[in-house]
Amino acid sequence: DMLKGAIIGGIIGNNVGNVENGGAIGAILGGMLGHNNSNKTAGTRTQCKTELRWKEEQRTVYSHSTIKFVSQGKWYTLNFKR
Repeated sequence: DMLKGAIIGGIIGNNVGNVENGGAIGAILGGMLGHNNSNKTAGTRTQCKTELRWKEEQRTVYSHSTIKFVSQGKWYTLNFKR
């Protein structure tokens, strides 16, 4: 919008009146008016994204033991838990 205003202001400034450097003055004024009347935002923006990852690990851990034995002809089972 600013550029369009500067071009149009420069053309009008060159063709109206006998003002020295009228095109330059018209371009500056047209650029200012074009910028003030614009509803556009800047062409850049910042985007942030945070991603968390955990390292997964699989392992076997001790949970229990079972002992089986015979004493005097009778079977016994003992469980030991962690």
